[in-house]
Amino acid sequence: MQPKKKVPNTIAVLKLARPAQAASAYAKTILAGLGGHPLIFVTPNPPLATFKADIDALDAAETLALGRTKGAVEDRNAKLAVVVSDIHVARTYVNQLAAVDSANAAAIITAAGFALRKPTVQHKQLLAAKQGPAPGVVVLSAKAVAPKASYDWQWSLDQKTWVDVPSTLVARTSVAGLSAAVIHYFRFRARTRAGQGDWSDVVTLIVH
Repeated sequence: MQPKKKVPNTIAVLKLARPAQAASAYAKTILAGLGGHPLIFVTPNPPLATFKADIDALDAAETLALGRTKGAVEDRNAKLAVVVSDIHVARTYVNQLAAVDSANAAAIITAAGFALRKPTVQHKQLLAAKQGPAPGVVVLSAKAVAPKASYDWQWSLDQKTWVDVPSTLVARTSVAGLSAAVIHYFRFRARTRAGQGDWSDVVTLIVH
């Protein structure tokens, strides 16, 4: 019996910039991500109020440091260390949520404003979902299965009840009117001269 291959987890990685202004901007992106999806990040760590207060303190200290106020650089560096620590704590919190809900790990991580480190994939993804040109719109792209084929599309909020999207003759479509800050599930199947195929693996996306 061959041992099972261990599949690496999808995790959040940091893109920290040490200059205070860049670190502050990055922290604000993460703060906005955590605060903008309360149904996903129910109990953020660090708490949003604490995180914001630390960022504000860093911004104030940076202003004094730029004005060459005596002792301001040391104080700014101390405030920077606090914000960097907050970012690390937030990353740990997000990775813990992603580990519990591995099917939605990528969506959870990107919603929080972090970059992804994805496991190596040996095959091309059959279906991809990305944000569309307007709020509540998602663009779906599938791998074409034949020169002449039609494609059925569906989306769901719970993977139990599925909503049909009009079929297309190309391996691409858009879905509009979706709720923001909620995880959606998408799938497709193709019809060719050989018959109707099975539904694809499900992909997830937090709609903006």
